[in-house]
Amino acid sequence: MSVDNLPTEILCTIFELSARMVEGADQLLMMPEDYPTVEGGTPRLRGPLYADPAMLPPLKNCSKHCLALSHVCRTWRAVAINLRVLWTKVYLGNVSVCHGETTQDILRRSGAQLIDLHCRLPQRLTLDEKTFDELRETLQKFMPAAIPRCRSLRVEGIDIFIMAVLDTFIDHMLISPLIGAVNSKLSALYIVQTSSHTPTSHRTCYYSPDLGVIAPNVTTLRVDGALVSVLPRWHLRHATLAKGAFLSYKSHHNIFNCSAVTTLVLDGAVIPSTTPHVRGITHTRESTVRNLVVSDLRLQLPQQLPPLPRDNAEDNEDEGDQVDSAGDEDGTTNPPMPPSTAEYRSEAYATFFALSLPCSLVSLTLAHLSQDAISGFVAVIRYNGLPTTCPQLRELRIRGTLFGRMAYEGMTRAFPNLSDVELEDVGGRRVVFFDVWRNGVSTRPQQQVWPMLGEVISDGELILRGNRPLLPQHLQDLVQET
Repeated sequence: MSVDNLPTEILCTIFELSARMVEGADQLLMMPEDYPTVEGGTPRLRGPLYADPAMLPPLKNCSKHCLALSHVCRTWRAVAINLRVLWTKVYLGNVSVCHGETTQDILRRSGAQLIDLHCRLPQRLTLDEKTFDELRETLQKFMPAAIPRCRSLRVEGIDIFIMAVLDTFIDHMLISPLIGAVNSKLSALYIVQTSSHTPTSHRTCYYSPDLGVIAPNVTTLRVDGALVSVLPRWHLRHATLAKGAFLSYKSHHNIFNCSAVTTLVLDGAVIPSTTPHVRGITHTRESTVRNLVVSDLRLQLPQQLPPLPRDNAEDNEDEGDQVDSAGDEDGTTNPPMPPSTAEYRSEAYATFFALSLPCSLVSLTLAHLSQDAISGFVAVIRYNGLPTTCPQLRELRIRGTLFGRMAYEGMTRAFPNLSDVELEDVGGRRVVFFDVWRNGVSTRPQQQVWPMLGEVISDGELILRGNRPLLPQHLQDLVQET
């Protein structure tokens, strides 16, 4: 039988399967980025650090594939256009963003089906004030028809382009807030900020979005590099902040104490270095966070403001004495700024970890932490004044982080019921862990630690508690001296 004579039902099945294959191929490429092997580690092929359901694949290839099917011949075009499920992957990029008619045609072909939307602005396209206004007008033409049926959204580009796309969701929600919040179909959101825009006027300034209004029913969220003012809370289950995304203490408090989040991934996220205003650290409601991944955690240090001229201080006689007393000899003054010392940075990390280790934690991953972050973490798990013990913690994964004996001995108290441990790229420091695991802590050498931990995976190798030979003797002596 010729391909031209295939029944319509078979063609529809072929088209659907081919579209799924293209989408599946793009999904395989969307694994979280890995890090190079640290010095002294074992070079080998490693899996991803975590699985991220919020990392939505790009829809460009799938959309182009469906368009290509509709341009083969008259018969294929008729079948493809009438197959609504084929047009549920909508890609708005390059030509689509600038010409709304093509997008409107695709939206009409999808009928009443729920759609997956990918909005992307290429980095090479510059947005001046006129182009930005045209872009917003184009988005306002077809987005109202797409928003009620949008089940997943990936928006990618510079900050003001992200704001323009998300503003259309806000406008839609403000028409009828209660009905919009109940009927919102958006369950997966992925925001990727490629760069920042230098505003030329107040109309092109970036205002951090309120995702609680934009996507009240979202269950999976990933933010790469973008600044978000408010995170959704009520239905959110998986949240990922990566590649420079900022986690304020307000958002931190909402995630751990006022949300339904069960998995939190901080992969290259930035935390504040200032002290938060926290009420009742030791008397908070039980957190829903069960799985926590902390990788390449970064600290936002305060920046020195430009000096104030002396004339500004002389205009106010009441404040003049105070300004001059804090100023320099040349008559200028700078606002007080905390010193960027190792101790200051370690205390900032310690504050974060003190608020991020709930008793309900079941799985913890620590990867590629700086020395300051390690110092802050060790200070918390070894301090008896805060309730940092996680009795329900069973799984611990350490990658590319060089903990010492004090850290591992502190873990025996903070995480007493570990049953699954995996070490990757920790170099010779794994001997320190195995010494604590087998021989106990220095203050209680005869007491067994982690009784439920019978085996450990180290760089892909299964190590039993009774296995002794791990490293050559000269390396073991070197680690013990360290």
